[in-house]
Amino acid sequence: MANEATSLTDEMQDSIKNLLADRLLLAKMEAAEKTALLSSRLLISMLAGGLGLFVLLFFSLMAGYYFGQLFGSLFAGFATVAGIYLLLLVLLLTVWRRPLQRRIENTVIRTIFAADDSETSSTRL
Repeated sequence: MANEATSLTDEMQDSIKNLLADRLLLAKMEAAEKTALLSSRLLISMLAGGLGLFVLLFFSLMAGYYFGQLFGSLFAGFATVAGIYLLLLVLLLTVWRRPLQRRIENTVIRTIFAADDSETSSTRL
């Protein structure tokens, strides 16, 4: 009888150890999946931002030359474009900063705590 109890206790201990190891492995795999998802979204956003920067650069050059012809001075044309960017920067830092920050934070939190792939695929950064 004592041998059966010892055997049962050993089996329970082994089962608990296996269960804990499996839970730990599951947690690690879920963390790796979330990290990979966030990393891929960050990389795609950076690539899109880089391409957008080039588009913006060339449109800025075109606008600078256009305003330069309009005002009769390249300096005035490029100063106008710089003034527009300065105005946008001031708006970003004063008005749009908090809403953008909250949106990014919420997207990261939703991605980390999403239950399945259907929820994470609908989230955009």
